Amino acid sequence: VYVSSWLKCHHPEVFAAALINSQPMGFYSPRSIIGDARRHGVDVRSIDVRWSDWDCTLELPARPGPAPFRPDTPERALRLGMRLVKGLREEHIESLVEARSERAFSDIGDLFRRTCLERREVVLLARAGALDAFADDRRQAVWAAEGLVDLPLFRGLLRQEPTAGLPRPGPVDELREDFRVVGLSVRHDPTGLVREDLERSGVLSAAVVLQKPAHAIIDAAGIVSNRQRPGTASGVVFMTLEDETGMLNLVVKPKLFDRQRALILSENMLRVRARVQRDGDSVSLLCLRFSKLSLVPKVKTRSRDFH
Repeated sequence: VYVSSWLKCHHPEVFAAALINSQPMGFYSPRSIIGDARRHGVDVRSIDVRWSDWDCTLELPARPGPAPFRPDTPERALRLGMRLVKGLREEHIESLVEARSERAFSDIGDLFRRTCLERREVVLLARAGALDAFADDRRQAVWAAEGLVDLPLFRGLLRQEPTAGLPRPGPVDELREDFRVVGLSVRHDPTGLVREDLERSGVLSAAVVLQKPAHAIIDAAGIVSNRQRPGTASGVVFMTLEDETGMLNLVVKPKLFDRQRALILSENMLRVRARVQRDGDSVSLLCLRFSKLSLVPKVKTRSRDFH
């Protein structure tokens, strides 16, 4: 794909940050851009109110902090911006960044008191894992954010309640919350969490599939990144399937699409049996059959569809 080709040749962290900061636009979602950047060696860091701005930024590899662009410097880390958290207002995040520049936040109450954020926005940041530095885990951060007093005179105070005995969130819990609030996760991947189970059931990773010879019959699985049905393609549907190792281009002939239309259009995660097609360096999969992906944790995600 074009994005992947560009990432191979230039500063991938700069290109990825620019694409995400220009959203909504283009064919690929932030999730796909970040996934491809990570596969090209970019250190992607999660949203953190101590370091993140509204936009995605570049940081020095060894430590958090701004790293201005210079073509002769080594690759920098990519810090995700708070723009990715659904439901935040840019002007409120700007007040957070300004307050943080004066002095670091001491706790969640201090952050709330010194910014323009609404309590629901602090809860969203907690759900996104951006307040993990101020709590033992994400659920405790959400509990604390929900308990903020938002009356003007007492803004920033926490309700005097005993600490909840909440179970620590596991990888699947964090994955689902990341996808619900941010639309992606840099901590966990749906297929990556169950890769061994997938391999035992005969499902190959995208990286392995891309090495298979022409005409090989394989099973692959992942998130549906996009679907398109160009008017000039005689009813053929093109799809992109993504797992933790890469992206696969799928070709769905009209008869198969008509036969499994409901499944293909309604499921955001699919398993596919397909025949490998090669044309020089280009690899695609001619789909033979789709099925639901029952082994993988379900996450809330949407494909980008063009018809």
